[in-house]
Amino acid sequence: MLGSFSFCNPTKLYFGDESLNYLNTELPKYGKNIICALRSLPARQFRWAVS
Repeated sequence: MLGSFSFCNPTKLYFGDESLNYLNTELPKYGKNIICALRSLPARQFRWAVS
């Protein structure tokens, strides 16, 4: 271990067809300048991760 430290990484996840609609309410909480990374892949590309 690299000494004593504290790490906090709160995460909120939205799922579903309308999940992007929540960006209007969530993003302003983090200030004027943010970095938002989004990626959407077909479910068949995730098959290895869920089987």
